[in-house]
Amino acid sequence: MIDIDVVHHLLQLCPNIRRLELDHYRKDTYTLEYCNPRLEALAVTGGFDQQLTQSVTMRFRGLRSLTFGKIDGKDSIPLMIEMIQGLPNLDKIGLSGFSPKLVDEDYAKLIAAGPKGWQQVELAHVGQTTIAAVAKHSRTLEFLSIRCISGFDSRQLVDLLASSPRLRTFRMLTNIFDAKSFVDPDLATTTTMTTTTARTLRPWLCEATLTEFRAHIGDIPRPDLTFDLQDDLHGNTADKHDRHDEDADDTDDDGDDEWCAPRLREAYPGESIHLQQQVLARLGRLRQLRRLQLGLEDLDAAERDAIKYSANYQAPFHDWHYQDECLDMTLASGLGQLQSLRQLRYLNIGRMASRVGPEEVEWMVQHWPQLETLEGLCADEEEEAAWQLWVIAPHINTIRFHRIT
Repeated sequence: MIDIDVVHHLLQLCPNIRRLELDHYRKDTYTLEYCNPRLEALAVTGGFDQQLTQSVTMRFRGLRSLTFGKIDGKDSIPLMIEMIQGLPNLDKIGLSGFSPKLVDEDYAKLIAAGPKGWQQVELAHVGQTTIAAVAKHSRTLEFLSIRCISGFDSRQLVDLLASSPRLRTFRMLTNIFDAKSFVDPDLATTTTMTTTTARTLRPWLCEATLTEFRAHIGDIPRPDLTFDLQDDLHGNTADKHDRHDEDADDTDDDGDDEWCAPRLREAYPGESIHLQQQVLARLGRLRQLRRLQLGLEDLDAAERDAIKYSANYQAPFHDWHYQDECLDMTLASGLGQLQSLRQLRYLNIGRMASRVGPEEVEWMVQHWPQLETLEGLCADEEEEAAWQLWVIAPHINTIRFHRIT
């Protein structure tokens, strides 16, 4: 452990430090006296008292970014609100720690305390009330990252996206959008395309600004899949095509109860393709996208930093996190709807039941001239596509996944 006097000496040697993280503030509060008063970003972990609040609000009037880690309890909330309201230039907030003593309404109060519209919001574990508080800042929001939302409602977050005219980065790491909500049709217009009523898409205000979109989109029927990945993993019979069958066996070979995620049925023949085309059309309207990540994240930060991008790299993943009610990313299912993404540099479809083949990668190279990295081709199932990509565009980095069974 570094002696506190050494820390103070380092701060004196580095007068231009703009970012600082304080842990266990009771030992570190007086460290603030050694910090650059032009500090721009501060992260605080631990409890709060009046001394810390006054020290921050009096010394760092120009602070723009404030991140709170794990919070001891509800008694800290009024002091945190006082700190937020005492910093007139604050426009970035992070709630990065899980605090079991707090409820969703507590986090929402911190979001609502902002002295002006938030430009950047990073959330760890929150609920619908906090998301509703963030939505009130949609006119100024430029960056939104969410790890997990309890009681997740796709419609609520879609409305936030639709009403954010300055949003550049959107990341949702854990929850899965319901595809029908994500499509977000304009209910005022209808045209008959299939046995259901298809509608034109409601315009989103972020369509001209969004450069990074990271989220999982699910609840898409996939009748093209001939076996159940979840059942196959647990050793159950592979011919149970319909996981909505109430009579399906839900035990493994040892007689233990096993949970199996339901497989969706098509409401009408061709619903899967129709729904995928609509989802891809929605994504295709985000014309400024540079990064599109639809696949399930698998690598932690240390592993990712260690990656040397090459066609031979294979990243293992766990099948129980494999997404099969998702986009299959083929030309037949509407990949051509993404032709407008001329600025795309990075695509991630890792651990999705995609069926990308040689035709698809040829299409990507032709229509996405800026593409630098394609992550997520399955090393076991899409070897031909990976080889074709290497042949026609060896400059494109590929990070491939190897299924572990």
